[in-house]
Amino acid sequence: MKWWTLLGVFFLVPFQCGGGCGPAPSDPCEQDRQGCAPSPGLPMGVECAAEPVLAVELGTGQSSFQALEPGKAPELFYGEQGGVHTFGSVRVTGAQLDRYDQLELVFSIQSPCSTADGFACPDEFRDVEVRTALVGGEVPLNVAGGVVEETGFLIFAETLAYERDTPHRLRVEVRDPCGRRAEALHEIAAASGG
Repeated sequence: MKWWTLLGVFFLVPFQCGGGCGPAPSDPCEQDRQGCAPSPGLPMGVECAAEPVLAVELGTGQSSFQALEPGKAPELFYGEQGGVHTFGSVRVTGAQLDRYDQLELVFSIQSPCSTADGFACPDEFRDVEVRTALVGGEVPLNVAGGVVEETGFLIFAETLAYERDTPHRLRVEVRDPCGRRAEALHEIAAASGG
Protein backbone atom coordinates (compact mmCIF):
# COMPACT_ATOMS: atom_id res chain seq x y z
CA MET A 1 0.00 0.00 0.00
CA LYS A 2 2.81 2.42 0.80
CA TRP A 3 4.41 1.75 -2.59
CA TRP A 4 1.26 2.82 -4.50
CA THR A 5 0.92 5.92 -2.33
CA LEU A 6 4.46 7.01 -3.21
CA LEU A 7 3.84 6.41 -6.91
CA GLY A 8 0.74 8.57 -6.68
CA VAL A 9 2.66 11.38 -5.04
CA PHE A 10 5.43 11.34 -7.66
CA PHE A 11 3.33 10.77 -10.78
CA LEU A 12 -0.23 11.95 -10.21
CA VAL A 13 0.17 15.14 -8.15
CA PRO A 14 2.11 17.04 -10.89
CA PHE A 15 -0.71 16.37 -13.39
CA GLN A 16 -3.34 17.76 -11.02
CA CYS A 17 -1.70 21.18 -11.28
CA GLY A 18 -1.74 21.21 -15.08
CA GLY A 19 2.04 21.11 -15.34
CA GLY A 20 2.87 23.33 -12.41
CA CYS A 21 1.39 24.57 -9.15
CA GLY A 22 1.41 28.21 -8.14
CA PRO A 23 1.23 31.36 -10.23
CA ALA A 24 2.57 31.28 -13.77
CA PRO A 25 5.92 33.06 -14.15
CA SER A 26 5.49 36.61 -15.36
CA ASP A 27 7.51 38.82 -17.66
CA PRO A 28 9.71 41.03 -15.46
CA CYS A 29 8.69 44.02 -17.59
CA GLU A 30 5.17 43.60 -16.16
CA GLN A 31 6.67 44.91 -12.90
CA ASP A 32 8.13 48.00 -14.59
CA ARG A 33 6.04 51.15 -14.42
CA GLN A 34 6.37 51.62 -18.20
CA GLY A 35 6.56 47.99 -19.29
CA CYS A 36 10.28 48.45 -20.14
CA ALA A 37 9.31 50.72 -23.05
CA PRO A 38 12.27 52.82 -24.23
CA SER A 39 12.06 56.60 -24.24
CA PRO A 40 10.55 57.99 -27.44
CA GLY A 41 12.85 61.01 -27.02
CA LEU A 42 12.65 64.18 -25.02
CA PRO A 43 11.15 67.27 -26.69
CA MET A 44 13.82 69.98 -26.69
CA GLY A 45 14.01 73.73 -27.27
CA VAL A 46 12.76 75.09 -23.95
CA GLU A 47 14.67 78.01 -22.38
CA CYS A 48 15.62 77.66 -18.72
CA ALA A 49 16.87 80.17 -16.19
CA ALA A 50 20.42 79.73 -14.86
CA GLU A 51 19.10 78.80 -11.40
CA PRO A 52 18.20 76.43 -9.88
CA VAL A 53 20.77 73.95 -11.14
CA LEU A 54 19.46 70.52 -12.16
CA ALA A 55 20.62 67.75 -9.78
CA VAL A 56 19.75 64.08 -9.28
CA GLU A 57 20.03 61.54 -6.45
CA LEU A 58 20.13 57.86 -7.40
CA GLY A 59 18.26 55.24 -5.41
CA THR A 60 16.41 51.99 -5.79
CA GLY A 61 12.88 50.79 -5.11
CA GLN A 62 9.91 49.59 -7.08
CA SER A 63 7.26 51.73 -5.40
CA SER A 64 9.18 54.09 -3.11
CA PHE A 65 12.60 55.74 -3.17
CA GLN A 66 15.20 53.86 -1.13
CA ALA A 67 18.71 55.20 -0.64
CA LEU A 68 21.58 52.95 -1.72
CA GLU A 69 24.04 51.72 0.89
CA PRO A 70 27.61 52.86 0.14
CA GLY A 71 29.54 50.16 -1.71
CA LYS A 72 26.55 47.77 -1.80
CA ALA A 73 24.64 46.50 -4.82
CA PRO A 74 20.92 47.31 -4.93
CA GLU A 75 18.51 44.47 -4.19
CA LEU A 76 18.53 42.00 -7.06
CA PHE A 77 15.53 39.99 -8.24
CA TYR A 78 15.99 36.60 -9.94
CA GLY A 79 13.56 35.47 -12.62
CA GLU A 80 12.28 31.98 -13.39
CA GLN A 81 14.48 31.68 -16.49
CA GLY A 82 17.71 33.00 -15.02
CA GLY A 83 17.28 36.72 -15.69
CA VAL A 84 18.28 39.21 -13.00
CA HIS A 85 16.98 42.74 -12.52
CA THR A 86 16.83 45.57 -10.03
CA PHE A 87 14.78 48.76 -9.82
CA GLY A 88 16.11 52.29 -10.25
CA SER A 89 14.61 55.36 -8.60
CA VAL A 90 15.53 59.05 -8.61
CA ARG A 91 15.03 62.28 -6.74
CA VAL A 92 15.50 65.32 -8.99
CA THR A 93 15.93 68.87 -7.74
CA GLY A 94 16.23 72.03 -9.80
CA ALA A 95 13.70 70.98 -12.43
CA GLN A 96 12.04 74.13 -13.77
CA LEU A 97 8.54 72.72 -13.85
CA ASP A 98 6.99 76.06 -14.75
CA ARG A 99 8.71 75.67 -18.16
CA TYR A 100 8.29 71.93 -18.89
CA ASP A 101 6.60 68.79 -17.61
CA GLN A 102 8.89 65.96 -18.76
CA LEU A 103 12.31 64.54 -17.90
CA GLU A 104 14.38 61.80 -19.47
CA LEU A 105 16.20 59.29 -17.26
CA VAL A 106 19.10 57.12 -18.42
CA PHE A 107 20.03 54.33 -16.00
CA SER A 108 23.12 52.23 -16.64
CA ILE A 109 25.17 49.53 -15.01
CA GLN A 110 28.85 50.02 -15.77
CA SER A 111 31.74 47.55 -15.68
CA PRO A 112 35.46 48.29 -15.65
CA CYS A 113 36.72 48.86 -19.18
CA SER A 114 39.72 47.01 -20.55
CA THR A 115 41.28 47.53 -23.96
CA ALA A 116 42.19 43.82 -23.75
CA ASP A 117 38.45 43.12 -24.11
CA GLY A 118 38.48 44.97 -27.43
CA PHE A 119 36.66 48.09 -26.16
CA ALA A 120 37.79 51.67 -26.57
CA CYS A 121 38.19 53.07 -23.07
CA PRO A 122 37.79 56.83 -22.88
CA ASP A 123 36.66 56.27 -19.28
CA GLU A 124 37.61 53.53 -16.82
CA PHE A 125 34.06 52.13 -17.02
CA ARG A 126 31.74 51.19 -19.88
CA ASP A 127 27.96 50.75 -20.01
CA VAL A 128 26.85 47.11 -20.05
CA GLU A 129 23.15 47.53 -19.25
CA VAL A 130 21.23 50.70 -20.20
CA ARG A 131 17.62 51.73 -19.59
CA THR A 132 16.21 55.03 -20.89
CA ALA A 133 12.78 56.27 -19.77
CA LEU A 134 10.71 59.38 -20.38
CA VAL A 135 8.66 60.55 -17.38
CA GLY A 136 5.97 63.18 -17.12
CA GLY A 137 3.72 64.46 -19.86
CA GLU A 138 0.40 62.56 -19.89
CA VAL A 139 1.19 60.98 -16.51
CA PRO A 140 2.26 63.97 -14.38
CA LEU A 141 5.62 63.94 -12.63
CA ASN A 142 5.50 62.92 -8.97
CA VAL A 143 6.44 66.21 -7.27
CA ALA A 144 6.47 67.06 -3.56
CA GLY A 145 8.03 70.25 -2.20
CA GLY A 146 9.69 71.00 -5.54
CA VAL A 147 11.43 67.58 -5.62
CA VAL A 148 10.59 65.16 -8.42
CA GLU A 149 10.62 61.58 -7.16
CA GLU A 150 10.19 58.79 -9.71
CA THR A 151 10.47 55.10 -8.84
CA GLY A 152 10.17 51.61 -10.27
CA PHE A 153 12.34 51.50 -13.40
CA LEU A 154 13.43 47.95 -14.17
CA ILE A 155 17.13 47.59 -15.03
CA PHE A 156 18.47 44.24 -16.19
CA ALA A 157 21.38 43.38 -13.89
CA GLU A 158 22.95 40.04 -14.84
CA THR A 159 26.36 41.72 -14.62
CA LEU A 160 25.89 42.50 -10.92
CA ALA A 161 24.76 38.96 -10.14
CA TYR A 162 27.34 37.00 -12.08
CA GLU A 163 30.45 39.20 -11.90
CA ARG A 164 30.61 39.65 -8.14
CA ASP A 165 34.40 39.65 -8.05
CA THR A 166 34.49 42.88 -10.08
CA PRO A 167 33.59 46.41 -8.90
CA HIS A 168 30.76 48.05 -10.85
CA ARG A 169 28.90 51.34 -10.95
CA LEU A 170 25.22 52.18 -11.12
CA ARG A 171 24.69 55.49 -12.92
CA VAL A 172 21.75 57.71 -13.73
CA GLU A 173 21.65 60.77 -15.94
CA VAL A 174 18.66 63.10 -15.95
CA ARG A 175 18.00 65.36 -18.95
CA ASP A 176 15.51 68.20 -19.25
CA PRO A 177 14.00 69.91 -22.33
CA CYS A 178 16.39 72.86 -21.86
CA GLY A 179 19.34 70.60 -22.67
CA ARG A 180 20.56 70.51 -19.08
CA ARG A 181 21.95 67.27 -17.65
CA ALA A 182 22.88 65.96 -14.23
CA GLU A 183 24.25 62.60 -13.16
CA ALA A 184 24.73 60.50 -10.05
CA LEU A 185 27.03 57.52 -9.60
CA HIS A 186 26.90 54.70 -7.07
CA GLU A 187 30.08 52.67 -6.68
CA ILE A 188 29.54 48.94 -6.04
CA ALA A 189 32.44 47.13 -4.41
CA ALA A 190 33.55 43.67 -5.54
CA ALA A 191 31.64 40.72 -4.01
CA SER A 192 28.63 42.89 -3.06
CA GLY A 193 26.25 41.69 -5.79
CA GLY A 194 23.14 39.59 -5.18
